[in-house]
Amino acid sequence: MSNALRKKKKPTFFTKKDTMIIGRNDFESRNTERVVIKSYKDYQAIGYIILHDKFGFGQKRMARLERTVNAYSEAAAEDKNMNGVALAYVLKEKYEVNVTEIVNSVPQSQLMKLYAWKGHCVEREAYRLSSASLFNYFALTLTILKKEFKITAKQLQYFTDKFIDYIDTLANYKQFQLTVPMIAQSLADEIKFVCDLEV
Repeated sequence: MSNALRKKKKPTFFTKKDTMIIGRNDFESRNTERVVIKSYKDYQAIGYIILHDKFGFGQKRMARLERTVNAYSEAAAEDKNMNGVALAYVLKEKYEVNVTEIVNSVPQSQLMKLYAWKGHCVEREAYRLSSASLFNYFALTLTILKKEFKITAKQLQYFTDKFIDYIDTLANYKQFQLTVPMIAQSLADEIKFVCDLEV
């Protein structure tokens, strides 16, 4: 058989292009988890400062809220009726609080500015992950505030409006030099409540 008719075998090693693709996929998958965790912890800190400033939550109620959030999160791992989608459905049907509309009211560009770091995460992926994290945060927190703390639907709307204002300020108004660690520090200084921002 001549060499021209012999079937060419594919190389058993990775080419430079294959290595680059594998490396990029691995890098993005590691940063996916980082974006989800960081965005959720940031949302918690923003929510805590709003509850402190606008609703008068002190250290005891903050700690109670944190314990309840942790309990709901653990229950959501085992029970489908406790996940974000189910909680959002209950909020919409029972209290007329539409979590999907609230999340969609946050401009895409703002979440991308906050969570799409150059070289860390693709912008559209950062938006998708951070908005999913925001959806779960709102579904869980608004449910707890309504059921456990007896906050009215009007107050929940006020909470979400202030929350969106904070995201707008963090993303667009760099002249104020407001950051999430500064928000966490003010909570620690004012009411001795420490927010975990470690990723």
